[in-house]
Amino acid sequence: MEKQRFIKSIDNLVSSGMLTQDEIYLFIIPKRTLSVLLKQDTTLSKKASSRLEHLLRVMKHAERAFGDKTKALRWLKKPKRHLNGKCPFDVINTEDGERSILAWLDKIKYGQTA
Repeated sequence: MEKQRFIKSIDNLVSSGMLTQDEIYLFIIPKRTLSVLLKQDTTLSKKASSRLEHLLRVMKHAERAFGDKTKALRWLKKPKRHLNGKCPFDVINTEDGERSILAWLDKIKYGQTA
């Protein structure tokens, strides 16, 4: 993902109320790293780009599963016993974590679990 598209996506997430600035720092890119990215002519790290892509995919999937953006975001941000007290956003930064959450959302969507 290119730097400008990444920054625009983050701005859209915050301005739409989907994530707070602090959640951006927690789930996607640390505050200091984002500050350096904005001030200097540096390239976007693959890690930050990948985190954003995982997050956007899972958010879209959650919205389809719950049929409502607000409910989906609440579920994604709430700690789960199944995840040892972590919230789904905490574990989606890897392929395995994302796959696990997407599978869980499919179960929810088709009425197999909550």
